[in-house]
Amino acid sequence: MINKEKIPLIIGLSIPLLMVILLAASIYLPALGAHPKTNFLYCDGDEYSRTKYVLKANKLIEQEVKYPQHYTMQQEAKLNIYDVTTGSSKKISYEQAQEMVLDGNIKSPDGFEVASDDSGGYGMFPFYYSHSNYGQKYLKKGNYSKKLEINLKSSSRSYYYDYGFNFIGWVLQGE
Repeated sequence: MINKEKIPLIIGLSIPLLMVILLAASIYLPALGAHPKTNFLYCDGDEYSRTKYVLKANKLIEQEVKYPQHYTMQQEAKLNIYDVTTGSSKKISYEQAQEMVLDGNIKSPDGFEVASDDSGGYGMFPFYYSHSNYGQKYLKKGNYSKKLEINLKSSSRSYYYDYGFNFIGWVLQGE
C-alpha cells in the first residue's frame, strides 16, 4: 500500500519521466508511418554544363546552353534516378528519362520533398558555430527526415553551395 505522504514525491518524480516519454513519442511516432513511395529524377552535373534539363507537359526536354567562349565547362550533366525504397541512385540515359512521366512539383504525390541541410549551427554563445552543408540532401515530410545517399561528382561543390544537384521531378510512370 502507498503511503499518503509519498504521493507528492511519486507525482513529482513521475512528471519529468512522463514528459520525456511524451517528447519522444511526439518525435518518433509521426515518422513510423512515413514510407516514401515516389522515386525522383535528378541531374548530377555542373553549374555550367552544356545541357540543361527542363520539364514540359510532364516530359523531360534537353536544352543546349550557349555560354561565352571564355567559360570553361566543368563536366556534363548526368541524369540519375533515386530509388526511395532501396536508398540508392542509378544513372540513366536521356532516352530512358524521356519515356518517363514526371511531376515537377516540390512535393511528391505522397507528400515528401527533397530538401537541403538547413541545420544552421550548434553550441552556445559565445562558442556558437554556424554552419550548413547545402550539399547534403534529405527526404522530408513533417517530422520525418531521411538523409539521401547521393554522391555528387561536381567540381563546383562547396561547403555552402552545391551546384551539382538539380532536382528535376518525381517519377509518376515509366521506370
